[in-house]
Amino acid sequence: IEDATYLGVLEKLSDTAYQWKYYHYSGSLIRIETYVNKSLEIPHGYFAYFDARGRIDSGGYIYNHQKDQMWFHFNDSIKIIQTEDYYRGTLLERKTREDLEKERNDNKNDSSVDPKLEKEANFRGGEAGWRKYLEKNLHIPDRTIDLLKSGTTMTYFMVDTDGSVQGIFLAKSVEYAIDEAVMALIKSAPSWEPALKNGKPVKAYRIQPVTVMTSDDSRN
Repeated sequence: IEDATYLGVLEKLSDTAYQWKYYHYSGSLIRIETYVNKSLEIPHGYFAYFDARGRIDSGGYIYNHQKDQMWFHFNDSIKIIQTEDYYRGTLLERKTREDLEKERNDNKNDSSVDPKLEKEANFRGGEAGWRKYLEKNLHIPDRTIDLLKSGTTMTYFMVDTDGSVQGIFLAKSVEYAIDEAVMALIKSAPSWEPALKNGKPVKAYRIQPVTVMTSDDSRN
């Protein structure tokens, strides 16, 4: 669906999951909605809402019209300020900014964790190798160039215990075509070395900014 104001993009995720992404026609993402079918009758899957500058405001999952699993709320700096855990519409637990800060401090001061056996998730080749991978493989789409769109996308992703990249979602949008290109690039990245805690692999989370600059001569 495309007009001079908005752009709606439908993606079939599976036989029972159709995801709509609604954009300002020449700008950032407005919201993401997932349904059981194309007719948008039954909300079921990932939903997310973005502010006027393309920054994620909140996001989570819906099970047959009802909030389910974890929902996250973000501030203007795209930092998580509240979480809510649901089971099919019933709120099980809410953590406020203060709760989350205390949890982070408790984890930092956990005496059972041996810092010698801790390690952050690491791209094979280190930070320099990761930047090289992104710079070498990111191709700016024609639509982004035609619209002369510049800005920084931000993408959350998880490095799983086997080093694979999982759980990718957009945290800061610039424009449809470049958003999709960046997310596809991160999704297809080679495996990482997983993070370690007490010498054992654990899941690790990362937010990746990618800055895009375009001009009239970007095609040359």
